[in-house]
Amino acid sequence: MKKKLLFLMVVLYCTLNYAQVGIGTTTPDPSSILEVESSTLGMLTPRMTTAQRNAIASPANGLLVYDTDFGLFYFYDNTSWQPLSSSQRNNYKLVKDVSDLSAELTAGGGTEYLLDTNTLYEINGTINLAVPINLNDAYISGEDTNEDILVAT
Repeated sequence: MKKKLLFLMVVLYCTLNYAQVGIGTTTPDPSSILEVESSTLGMLTPRMTTAQRNAIASPANGLLVYDTDFGLFYFYDNTSWQPLSSSQRNNYKLVKDVSDLSAELTAGGGTEYLLDTNTLYEINGTINLAVPINLNDAYISGEDTNEDILVAT
């Protein structure tokens, strides 16, 4: 009888205890698969596509993932996903305002935005443009549906 009761308790515990895992914390955030607290060790973050990253419901501030589509780490800053960039990466530009494209407007002679070849421009927010864009073999990406928008006026 004791063995059956013990077995039943283990099965019940395993079925009810399927939530997030915390290491160094007793209350992991529900948007994370794993929350680790340490002042002496690092961790290997989850790797996922851009679509998978954007599908995370209610991401926690500071949530970190590695985006396999862009080959970049992204963190959530309470409002949107932000790339972690390094000074060595020269083919990426985050565009939060039309003024971030001033060099491209100058390169286009003031009549168009001439984007840099083989550069990824990530749109973050609504950007209103008064002149056309010349892609020039560059890439444009907006990660947040209905929030990252280029508007031609």
